[in-house]
Amino acid sequence: MRILYIASQFPSLTETFVAREINEILNNGHKVCIAVLRPENAKLAKLAIKIPCVKILRVSKNPIKLFFCFSKAIVFSNNYSICLIEALKYGINKPYRAIHLLYIIFVLSFFIFQKELLDIDYIHCHFLHSEAIATRWLSILIKKKYGLTAHTVMIRHDYRLIQKIVRDSSICIGDTNETVQLLKRLGSKNLFFIRNGINIEKFNYQLPVFSKSKNFVPLILAVGSLLHPKGFHILIEACNLLNMKGISFRCSIIGDGVERRKLENLINHYKLNQKVNLSGSLPMNELIDLYRQASIFVMPSIPSPTGSDGLPTVIIEAMALGIPVIGSDHAAISDIIIHKKTGLLFQPGDQRLLSDNIELILSDHELYRTISRNSRILVENEYNINENCSRLINIIENIQC
Repeated sequence: MRILYIASQFPSLTETFVAREINEILNNGHKVCIAVLRPENAKLAKLAIKIPCVKILRVSKNPIKLFFCFSKAIVFSNNYSICLIEALKYGINKPYRAIHLLYIIFVLSFFIFQKELLDIDYIHCHFLHSEAIATRWLSILIKKKYGLTAHTVMIRHDYRLIQKIVRDSSICIGDTNETVQLLKRLGSKNLFFIRNGINIEKFNYQLPVFSKSKNFVPLILAVGSLLHPKGFHILIEACNLLNMKGISFRCSIIGDGVERRKLENLINHYKLNQKVNLSGSLPMNELIDLYRQASIFVMPSIPSPTGSDGLPTVIIEAMALGIPVIGSDHAAISDIIIHKKTGLLFQPGDQRLLSDNIELILSDHELYRTISRNSRILVENEYNINENCSRLINIIENIQC
């Protein structure tokens, strides 16, 4: 079986789960091709997970060639007008997304004439965003079945367009209880619940760095794009409260993004420069090394008008390694964190409760060990990519029969 994946960016530093899924499909003997909608971000691509044996299609940078493909699609592709009309219709309904939709339809006019698409059996994508729109339109253009995996519940494009995409798909995958309920509301006819997964064997469990010694300085680790929905400003506020109490700690926030300057200013405001640092983005091997040094992992996601979180993969990775996780009770984080059993939960935006939870886990050694062991067991049972991807492959194979 030959599967085409549609991705906005690939390789992607923040979407490790997509790369891992594709790699697992390749390991199961299937062929994969990836059509990338946006130009490559060379800086971040250097840090992202690589897949050496996969064909990646990128849009030509030659404007003459692109215009030729667009003209050719209008004249020779019977279904191109269907997609173009749909792009115009939903672009008018949501004008600030119109250019986005027209860009997608323009890019697809290039992809449909690539020889790699001639023997595609099935198309898949992640997210209910641009990738899903491109996947639906491409399925119309090359007359192949498609499916999608949803990770968050925020819908940026016209709701009716996303609803049409979901209803017309051959399969829909939700990786959290929250996304499963969303896909149900959108009218999915073939809905499956498959957890996001990681390679368990690459995240070997060991009790994290922790000591009762008065000289021990625990590392609080957080990982994610520096965006408002991640709530890293809440973590910095909590660190200030810990510092005011005289609690010894150091905190490292790994990632990059548009909130960097605001977070730097907040760190300076509280004079936490010697305790809190923004370390920038790291490749996976270096990140795992840093996980090994951490005593606690924090994910302080918050509701935000600028975006939505789901269940961040970094939580799964940290728990697989046995690092106790403190997360906000937001989005799908409570899918994996059961308070005082597999982690600690706090109300989104409550920096005081977050600081109290950090203090609690550092002082209660039995709770620390219990959460560490339970976390690993849960990840082994529900978030094993080998088992979860095998289910996905079986589902895709069945719709091809």
